[in-house]
Formats: sequence, structure tokens, C-alpha cells
Amino acid sequence: MTTASTPVPRRERRKDARPGELIDAALDVFSDRGFAGARLDDIARRAGVTKGTVYLYFASKEELFEAAVRHTLVSSIARADATVRDFEGSTPDLLRAVLTGWWHGVVRTKAAALGKLMVAEATNFPELARFYYDNVIEPGRRLQARILERGIERGEFRPVPVELTVSFIIAPLLYVQYNQHSFAKVIAGAAIDSDGFLDAFVEHLLAALAPRETRP
Repeated sequence: MTTASTPVPRRERRKDARPGELIDAALDVFSDRGFAGARLDDIARRAGVTKGTVYLYFASKEELFEAAVRHTLVSSIARADATVRDFEGSTPDLLRAVLTGWWHGVVRTKAAALGKLMVAEATNFPELARFYYDNVIEPGRRLQARILERGIERGEFRPVPVELTVSFIIAPLLYVQYNQHSFAKVIAGAAIDSDGFLDAFVEHLLAALAPRETRP
């Protein structure tokens, strides 16, 4: 038994860290080879362990994929949800904060490959597609809808069709995600590397949402 004053044995610390290491390796392999092309052998090799070690933590490739989604995308949505719940400032500032958090927490990370992978392989793996839709797409859309409704109710945004506008908000970020895991990998100059894209996007979005009497 360990206490607050007793160091945790190195082997135990290593064991606790192993799921995260396997998820990180899985993200690399899923990004390189897609879901169908990824093998647990490849993921184990990338993590520096045996295939048997993978099975100690995850029963299948599908379970490992779901864990990767929860560890990255689902947790990012949960953080954004907490921001929306607790935010006391203006809705334009809230929208900027949530989009910036998603940009740096997902779009600009290796987790961005998961969305592109799911679009490419949804019809081949419908159960995974349903898992992804229920745990990422729908919660993400509801989160953006709450922000828009908040702004409209407070008079900070003009009345807009919420569901359509949610799609307008999400689409440019998805474009950057998909581009960096497709064309940007094979075509020089295709990558969108600058955070200037996010700044320009948010400025245009807020201008479009501003009440008509306050527009420049």
C-alpha cells in the first residue's frame, strides 16, 4: 500500500502511463494508415511494447480507437462545455475562447486525423461511425448551438438559423483538419500552418453574427 509520502514504484508508474502511450502510438498509426490499414502489431511497435501488452489494456483495435477518441476529442468537448457553463464574459469572447481552444487542442494536433479517418471509413465501419457521431459530432454541434443561442438571447448576435450557422462554424475548421492529413502530406505548400487562419476566421464570423445596428 502506498501513501502520500511513499513513492510509487517505477514499474507501477509505468503501468499507469501505458494506456496513454498506446493511445499516442495509435494516433500516429491511424493517421498514417487509416483504421482499416492499422494493425495492433504496428501500434505496439510504435509504442515500444509487444502486441500482448496492447491486449492487457484494450481488447481490440476498435476499443483502442474509441479510447483515442475519448482521450482527445471527447475530453476537448468536455473542457469546452465547462468553459461555456462557467463563462461570465460576452458571447463573442466566449465563442473566440471555445474556437481557440479547439484549434490548439484538436485542429493543430495529431488528434485531427481522427475526423478525416472517420469520414473516409464511416461506411466500412458503421458501428465506429455511430460511436463517433454520438460522442463527437452531436455534442460538438450542441455546444456551438448553445453559444449561438446565448448570444442571440443577450442581443450580442443577430438572429440566425442556429443549426445552419453551426455548420458554417464547423466547416472551415474541418477543412484545415482534413487538409493537413491529406494534401499537406504530399504537396509542398498545401499546409495551413499559420494561426492567422483562425484569427481571420473568427473575425469574419463575429462580424457576420454582429447585430446589424452595430456592424461597421
